[in-house]
Amino acid sequence: VRTLVLHQPTAADGQILINEGSEEADSRTVTLNLTYSNKATKVMLSEDSGFLDAEMHSVKPSFDYTFSAAGYRTLYYQFRDQDQTGVKRAVSIMIKDGTEEPMTNSNESEQDSIPPTVSLDDSLDGMTAVATDIAISIRFSEAMNPQTVITNSVDSICSGSVQLSSDDFSTCIVMAEDPVVAETGRVFTFTPKHGLHAGLDYDVRVTTLVQDLAGNNLMTLYESTTGFKTAPLNCPSLYLAVPFDASVGSTKDFCVAKFEMKNSGGSAASQLSGMPWVEITRDASKTACSNLGNSYHLITNPEWMTIARNIEGVADNWSSKTAGSGELNRGHSDNAPPNSLDAGTDDNACAKTEQDCSDTVWNEQRRTHQLSTGLLIWDFSGNVNEWVDWF
Repeated sequence: VRTLVLHQPTAADGQILINEGSEEADSRTVTLNLTYSNKATKVMLSEDSGFLDAEMHSVKPSFDYTFSAAGYRTLYYQFRDQDQTGVKRAVSIMIKDGTEEPMTNSNESEQDSIPPTVSLDDSLDGMTAVATDIAISIRFSEAMNPQTVITNSVDSICSGSVQLSSDDFSTCIVMAEDPVVAETGRVFTFTPKHGLHAGLDYDVRVTTLVQDLAGNNLMTLYESTTGFKTAPLNCPSLYLAVPFDASVGSTKDFCVAKFEMKNSGGSAASQLSGMPWVEITRDASKTACSNLGNSYHLITNPEWMTIARNIEGVADNWSSKTAGSGELNRGHSDNAPPNSLDAGTDDNACAKTEQDCSDTVWNEQRRTHQLSTGLLIWDFSGNVNEWVDWF
C-alpha cells in the first residue's frame, strides 16, 4: 500500500483587499489592506501573473500601491517567510483616474449592455494532428474580466468557466492555473497541466459565467463546433499505445510491448512465438531495451502503474464485467503447468494454461488484459517476474 499525502497550504499566507474591498477607484494610487499569518514576513506584488518586475514589501496592515495604468487591473500577490512561499492569489479593481480616453459613444451616460461573444482560435478550430503539448487560445469580442475566465486546475471535474474535454464533458482536462492574456484582455491562452492524450478529439466549452469589464455575461453556453484532434501515437509493430495517468506519475502517452520480451538472437523482441527472456539482471534488461533505439527503455514504475490502473478501470478484466467488482484475472499463476509459457493468439487468452477462456470469456488464469483503448496486452500479470526501472 502506498500512502498519498495531500499538499497543505504553507503557513506564510494571507489576503489583500484594495481600498477595503472597493470595486472601483478614482486614482491609480490605492491602499492595500493586508491580513496575514504570523509567519508571513514579506509580500511580493506584481501586475504580471508570472511576477515579472515584482515588488517585495515587508508586511504591515496597509500601505499604498500605484497601478501602472487605468482600467480594469489585477494585482497578483504571494506572502512569504524566510523559507516558504504562500499560495499565489489575485485581487482586481477598476481604476478610473481621469487619464482614460473619452468614450466614443454619443451618449456617454449610457452603460455598456452588449454581451461578449467568444470563439476558439482560428488556428486551432477544426485542426487535426495537433501536438499533445498545444496551448489552447480562446478569443472574445471585447476585453474580459480575468477573474471570471477560469479553469479547473486541480482535478478532472468540469468546473470553471472555460473547459476542455475529450469525452463530451464527463471529465475535463486539468489546466495550469494562470492563462496568458493578450490583446488587451480579449485573448486568453490556457496550457494543459500535463499535456493532452494522443489521437483524441477535444472540444472547448465556455460557460455564461464569463463577464466583460462592464459585468455583461456571455449570453449562451459556447461549445466549439468542430474542436480539434491530437496527433496519434504511432507505436512500432506489436507495441501498444497507453494513455498517461498523472495520478501515478506518468505525464505523456507511451508505447509498451504487447508481449513479454523474447531473446531473439541476443536482441529483445516483442513477439508471439518463443519463451520469455528470463535469467537476466535488471541492468542487463535496461541495456537490452536501450539497445533497440534512442526512444526505448526498460519500463519505469510510473509507466507500469499507469498500465495497472488502466487495466483496473476496464470492466472486461473483471469477473463480474463491472469495474471494481469481483476479481481481476491474474494470468498464468496457478503453477499448472509448473513452468513459464509462450503466448497465444488474442482469441485464445488461456493458451496452454489448462483452462478454457477467450478474449471475451473470463477466467482467473486468462493471460490477456484489455486496455481502455480496446487493445490486449499479454502476461502483464503472471507467467514470469518482470523488471521495472525503479532504482
